[in-house]
Amino acid sequence: MTRRDFTLVLNRQIAPAEAEALDTSNEPLFASGAISYTTGGPGTSELDCDIEADNAIKAATYATQALRRIVPDLKPVAVRHDDTVTLGEAALRCTRSRQNLVQLSKGQRGPGGFPSPVTATDGTALYSWADIADFLRAVGDDVPEASRDLAAVDLALKLAAIREKVDQAAMRELLQVLDHPDRASR
Repeated sequence: MTRRDFTLVLNRQIAPAEAEALDTSNEPLFASGAISYTTGGPGTSELDCDIEADNAIKAATYATQALRRIVPDLKPVAVRHDDTVTLGEAALRCTRSRQNLVQLSKGQRGPGGFPSPVTATDGTALYSWADIADFLRAVGDDVPEASRDLAAVDLALKLAAIREKVDQAAMRELLQVLDHPDRASR
């Protein structure tokens, strides 16, 4: 097992009585200091986690279980991760320049097939570092494999946070079609 270091964003601030419950809990992850938290200030509280687990998904599950056993209505709604990057940030993680990555992304160099942006903010394209690393390895660059675990945890937490606000039957149907396109109904 490997130590997994990450930050979970909670659905709200931790109240003083809840902080006391966390501080005095016999829950092993809190008692050992593997999970610490922030309170006060603007925004929501966060859990800083340093947990030994086979992967980051299991570590986030352990942290969530420990938190919910102590304070059931506190829950993580996001995880901070470093998968989403600009091409400039991606260049700092590999041996290519920002300009070269821009050219690859526009099909001006290389074999084509550069990953599409996952989103854009204020005109800046944002990419998945794991997707870029996969592409660069495929064209022969020596780039370590990037884990998608925390990005997956983040998406799962965001889906869980909004699932009660959407049509459940329609969501199940969408997921079924995504998993089994041959079972699509009209």
